[in-house]
Amino acid sequence: RRDSAAMPLGDIIDIPAEKIRLAKDIAKLEGEAGGIEKKLANAEFVAKAPDEVVEENRDRLVTLRARRDRLAEALKRLG
Repeated sequence: RRDSAAMPLGDIIDIPAEKIRLAKDIAKLEGEAGGIEKKLANAEFVAKAPDEVVEENRDRLVTLRARRDRLAEALKRLG
């Protein structure tokens, strides 16, 4: 078993700047997800759009939410 030396995170990255970047990225993802949610909540869009397009939007929404959740968790870890 090897012991590894730990370096304080603050010595590697600018924590306040990283918090700002993560918050901006989260806001951007939430905006994109909100637009897709509106589309998918529109019964006319869902009825008229090809199934592939609706499914693509649903998949994109899942991806955006997952990315947002990962970034939110990273922001939480930074304090």
